[in-house]
Amino acid sequence: MKNEFVLVTHAVLSNDSDIAGPAHTISSYLDKKKRNYLFLRHSIGGDGKTLIRMQKNSGITEDIVGGKVKIPEPFVRLIEGYRTIKYFGAFFKKNKPIYIGVDPLNTLWGILLKKVGRIEKLITFTVDYSERRYGNKILNTLYHYIDKIAMNNSDYVWVVSKRIYRLRLSQGIEEKKLFYIPNSPLFEKIKHFIKKDSDP
Repeated sequence: MKNEFVLVTHAVLSNDSDIAGPAHTISSYLDKKKRNYLFLRHSIGGDGKTLIRMQKNSGITEDIVGGKVKIPEPFVRLIEGYRTIKYFGAFFKKNKPIYIGVDPLNTLWGILLKKVGRIEKLITFTVDYSERRYGNKILNTLYHYIDKIAMNNSDYVWVVSKRIYRLRLSQGIEEKKLFYIPNSPLFEKIKHFIKKDSDP
């Protein structure tokens, strides 16, 4: 049986659609391979909206849940965790998929699912890294604590740049579980932007 996947990320949402990022490249690859997968895109702006894509047996279902909320960001992130686990349970009744969490917050929910034996493998994908993620010192410390938990509990760690690769090695991540997955546009989808004749 082919592997199934759950892919969880934060994305810039605009008019009930999202702006493509590294997770969308993975989604397009899974589309090509006709794999069953669940793709959750939580609003990076913390406004409480989540876009959901479910591909099962080449049938695709799209859904939008949530809306603008006026609560502190940590509570919005907890709502995202609840949605991740809820839709995971609805989509994967018995099968154990490979879980890809883009950033430590989304990996955190995969750790919980791993602890209860509901996923086959856990991958955390670092698409950006900053020592000062939040202006609030407490939130920043908490974020980096979650990042450390994500790294230590994942079967594989993907990173988007050589800088982050070196950083993860310096943080003690084993090289055998660390993979450099660079950003790459989907050229077949942007051919009309590429000039046939070079322009020096």
